[in-house]
Amino acid sequence: MHIQGVGLVAYYNSKTANWTSKMVVMGALKNETVNFLSVAYSKAGEMIDTFQNSGTTARVPLLGEFNFKGGVISKVQENYVLVVFSGASGEEDTIVAQQGLDFLLSTLT
Repeated sequence: MHIQGVGLVAYYNSKTANWTSKMVVMGALKNETVNFLSVAYSKAGEMIDTFQNSGTTARVPLLGEFNFKGGVISKVQENYVLVVFSGASGEEDTIVAQQGLDFLLSTLT
């Protein structure tokens, strides 16, 4: 897709309410107007609160949430795996994140 940005993968433990995440800069941390890392973690924070893909919930965003698309989440047993990309349009970010999640899930099963 020839896009640059930030990728984020996280594992959320439902029993402890803790998560472990890994971020990687994929060509650019920011551009002239957007900090991709900040956007990525906003998407992740929204998903951990709603357990839905970012930008898809009907509720009013909380302070710090911006309803950006580009993060996907999946329940794995009683825990969650989420993947986020930030650096392009919300639709493109979602495509990249979904490909990452599909790959992760294929390695877990």
